[in-house]
Amino acid sequence: IFLGGEATAFAVSGIPQEADALLIAKLLLFGAACAGLAALVCIVFHNVGHLFKKWFPNRYVCIAAGGAAVVVLTLLLGTRDYNGAGMQVIERAIAGHAAYEAFFLKLVLTAITIGVGYKGGEIVPVLFIGVTFGAPTADFSVWRRPCGRSRYDGRVLRCDKFAAYIHPAGV
Repeated sequence: IFLGGEATAFAVSGIPQEADALLIAKLLLFGAACAGLAALVCIVFHNVGHLFKKWFPNRYVCIAAGGAAVVVLTLLLGTRDYNGAGMQVIERAIAGHAAYEAFFLKLVLTAITIGVGYKGGEIVPVLFIGVTFGAPTADFSVWRRPCGRSRYDGRVLRCDKFAAYIHPAGV
């Protein structure tokens, strides 16, 4: 922002005014699922690097093997959605277009990349993993309704009992 960049922002509105037993039960289950995901992220991030370093004791060979693994997986997937920060995937997930497996694919590719020694962040990938896990999960557990317009571009927001998102069709 200081140097002329723009911050990414998402509009959220439609906080529920009431809570019933079913909503609380769903939130507890969702919270448990998120806790399980957090544990999985920590375990995978920790162990993938150790495995590669065990298989490839030479530091440079380990880095090359990890890079090759990421390239091969990317080619097999046929998309670069899981490489880099992935803000476009986060935006699609918020709009309701997240693939159910997206969180796991990003988790694996990030764990390989960081585990073998490439430098990069962990915060944005964890945000990617969280939103691509949470957005599709909400489809199974809540109802959606119109709740207002985006303050950024005027598109109609749809709300569920967890959050608001931009409706893909804009209606």
